[in-house]
Amino acid sequence: AATREQTELLRAALARLPADYREALTLRQQELLPFDEIGRRLGGRTGHAARLLWLRALRRLQEEMGAGRDPA
Repeated sequence: AATREQTELLRAALARLPADYREALTLRQQELLPFDEIGRRLGGRTGHAARLLWLRALRRLQEEMGAGRDPA
């Protein structure tokens, strides 16, 4: 049950992220693509720009996950 709750919290937090954040996270975490390829897929960004976007996306996801927790 706890795993199911965590999965739902993650799903809801991802849905609240901007589309480019979700895409960067998906391409890196699920498809395991290098940052250069992620940048290309995200509109011709450099690998460095894609890495920075991914880092911002991770931070925002962590914030969203914290916001979705029950304070009890």
